[in-house]
Amino acid sequence: MNLTKKITIWVCVVTMTMPCLARWEFNKDGDLEGWTPGGNVSKLRAKDGLLTVSVAANTNDPWIRAKPNVDGSQYPGVYARMRWSTDATDFNGARFFFKPAGEPWKNIPIKNQVPTPDQGFKTVIIPTEHPDFPHSEAWNKPLQFIRFDMMDNVPVDYTVDFDWVRLAGEYLDNESLEFWDDVNDSIAGWTISDSNVVNFDVSEPNFIHSGEWAASVTGTGTAQTLMQYIKGGLDLSKGQRLALETALLIPDAAKDAQIIVHIAEQGQDGQWTEGSPIEITTLGSYFIATSEATLELEPSDRTGLRAVISITSAADKQVYVDETLIALLPEVDPYPDKARGWPINCVMLSEGQEITIDGVVSAEEYAGAQAVVINKDTARALDPFDPNYVHDMIATNDNMFTSDLEDYSGTYYVMWDVNNFYIACSIQDDSYNFVGPLPNQSDSLQFTLTETAFEQEKGMMYIPTIAPADDSGNVFANNVFNANYIEYDLFQHPEVEYAGAVDEATQDWTVELKIPWWALVGDFRNDIFKPYPALGLQVGFNIVVGDFDPAADGTAQLEIRACTHPGAFPWQITQDQTSEILTFVDADGKVPAGQ
Repeated sequence: MNLTKKITIWVCVVTMTMPCLARWEFNKDGDLEGWTPGGNVSKLRAKDGLLTVSVAANTNDPWIRAKPNVDGSQYPGVYARMRWSTDATDFNGARFFFKPAGEPWKNIPIKNQVPTPDQGFKTVIIPTEHPDFPHSEAWNKPLQFIRFDMMDNVPVDYTVDFDWVRLAGEYLDNESLEFWDDVNDSIAGWTISDSNVVNFDVSEPNFIHSGEWAASVTGTGTAQTLMQYIKGGLDLSKGQRLALETALLIPDAAKDAQIIVHIAEQGQDGQWTEGSPIEITTLGSYFIATSEATLELEPSDRTGLRAVISITSAADKQVYVDETLIALLPEVDPYPDKARGWPINCVMLSEGQEITIDGVVSAEEYAGAQAVVINKDTARALDPFDPNYVHDMIATNDNMFTSDLEDYSGTYYVMWDVNNFYIACSIQDDSYNFVGPLPNQSDSLQFTLTETAFEQEKGMMYIPTIAPADDSGNVFANNVFNANYIEYDLFQHPEVEYAGAVDEATQDWTVELKIPWWALVGDFRNDIFKPYPALGLQVGFNIVVGDFDPAADGTAQLEIRACTHPGAFPWQITQDQTSEILTFVDADGKVPAGQ
């Protein structure tokens, strides 16, 4: 089969201004970006820019998966940059799975691409438009899940680090340089300034970094350029940071080559920004050349954005180019020295202060509480009560950070006395919606409570959830979700009180709850609430935001799901710290000395 005659036209309609589930970069500590573990994976953790899969010795069928929720026909493959801590190439496993809508799981082996420890990071490529890919028809459908399986029954503990996972074609068509367009007689997707650029044959693997092909550039003594426009490049905001990464192999004979790798931006005057030659750090083997750029023009002033690889080498000297990728870089952290999190003080009622559980929530009634305000302005802002912390809420999509304040802004109050725990919320919302059948599938107050912030078992977690009005207009509460949480139903306790209300005119809503301390006795490993909390006690506590809004078809759909904990939703239990911290303080908001 002559793969150099494979004609491939890749089309992508994704715009980068919308929330995208076609790439997972793992640039935020604790944020798994929707990946979940299975098959006895011992730990899944996002830290230092990596998603680390920990597998215990002799584990069978360890895997991780995510929900891309995209149409596979728009993406001609999958890339995963990974590193393995042990040489597992003699074992079985290492497969890529995907689940198309309405069909069973499909899979292909990736064992032959798994790197050994001495190879460090390697990009594994699954080109789904390759003629040898067995499931092309299934791939070209809506994708419900993608999944990576590790090696089975390896006799030692090992880890697999994922630097990133991307669906191919996100920013550049033919990012892997795997296909040839014999209509234009060039590498599909790329504009090439000289015909001396060809697809390199699979029979010479020493000149290939990933997949089955690489581009070979034969020197002429003048510059030869591979260029491709970046999809969505005219919509990116001024100040957006990008990186262009390309795999290069420069033989000793071409050591004097001059290579420019850069992202070029064009303005209304037609001029393109220029790049500088890279430093050639390695001869005779592949290395990754990276160029970063910060966009200088407003979208309205930008007329072009492209990836450029320019190679100047002596006549007949070869330089090889393989996978070439674009990445959107995160914003520069404005608070690099701050801890991430949302610690909350539970303030004791002052002498004579009383709280009535009637669904009427006001700052006056909860005077003294350190109000927790959650909206797009506070979700990733400095904490107003503890300057050592900056909020970094995890969310299922970007709506938490872009929603208008009129659509969602919540104020929460958390207080206590020697008899009870109190929590209330007052939510500004443009549309209250109950979906059901359970209150967590509606606009609701939801929080989690554990003995410590490091609790690793769901069976030691309370997750009270209250919708202010069900489909009959009645307040609806539940904390037993058949998911291995604490089984005791708090809301059947005779002294637990709760109430809620929805303002029919504004659609704003409120919920408040009172739990007597003795209702919690015996539910945790230690009776920390008996007879009541000690000043200074710290427990695990998260507020979970759920906002449902009307969809175009008239139904109500989840618009926002977010949590005060930055690492993961508490029920995912995938890391050391599973919760934020709630500290019990006195009526002045302090813990007296010696307590």
